[in-house]
Amino acid sequence: MRTEAPNVILQQRDIDIFLALQEFPYLNQHYIGELLGFPRTTSVQNGITIVRYEVLRRRLRALRLAGYLRIHPDSKPRKGAKDRPRAYMLTIEGKNALKVRGLYKPTYRLSSSFNHDFGSCLIVASMKLGVNKNPSLRLIAADEIINHASCPQSTRDAQEPFSLPIAGHRDGNPRVKKHDWSPWGIGFSYAEGKERKIFFPGHEFDCDSEGLRSDNRDRSSIEHHLRNILELLDGGYKAHFGVPSMYPLIVATSPERMQKMIALLLVLTKGQGSEKILFDYMDDYTNDGTFPPATDFMLTRSKQRAGHAPFDILKALGANV
Repeated sequence: MRTEAPNVILQQRDIDIFLALQEFPYLNQHYIGELLGFPRTTSVQNGITIVRYEVLRRRLRALRLAGYLRIHPDSKPRKGAKDRPRAYMLTIEGKNALKVRGLYKPTYRLSSSFNHDFGSCLIVASMKLGVNKNPSLRLIAADEIINHASCPQSTRDAQEPFSLPIAGHRDGNPRVKKHDWSPWGIGFSYAEGKERKIFFPGHEFDCDSEGLRSDNRDRSSIEHHLRNILELLDGGYKAHFGVPSMYPLIVATSPERMQKMIALLLVLTKGQGSEKILFDYMDDYTNDGTFPPATDFMLTRSKQRAGHAPFDILKALGANV
């Protein structure tokens, strides 16, 4: 197993980059720079603020040429297409560098859609950027939830611990619900030693690739996702993870798409909506939308709810008062 590539002596900063890409399998330069606090410069060109991370850019190039990192090919714009940030990812060599240091951990299972997985990474990475700004906040990883005494042993021993069983059946076969990310949470510590926590059973990142409704019960749709989530909110999440309360988060690619989902949830619940299901959006960077900025917008922006007032995560934690 090769641990050091020719002409590159790995430094702690490099290991920090590898750890960031282990936690978030796809990240662009701006998110890596902000998560790790690399120096940056800003300039204004044609009224647009340009942020550069020259030290990081040079190091990413060196690590890529040394074989520790690669750029996902689907993040490179096709000829004539709009430019967009490259997404870096670990290679086998990068993962081996973590393994020999005892730092490697398996990441969440990726899907067959790069754009979907990239967006899922950015959603939680944006949350973490907000967490990093407040020393009293922390991101609660899936392994802490699974290993907590409140989590049933049956879940811990399961081959797929993050596949949640649905009580109903389709054509006599058991159903399961898989979210786009492993369960996670945000904790806020108070001076007296107490901690308030908010948990998410993963999230749903909707790339507008499936219909809102479908008469085919075997075909995925937003309606099916919502019905499954509503069923799991009725004791399913608690039974599976031992967490008393969870907030499913659904992120759309536009405000308009988000509002359609909210309207659909109101129909499904006969106007009652849900205080637990949270909605937000992230511009569709794969088409004409602006690429999500490397900021904490996903944490600080209030989440919309069907039939209930917007939900402020920081306010609910008591972290912004």
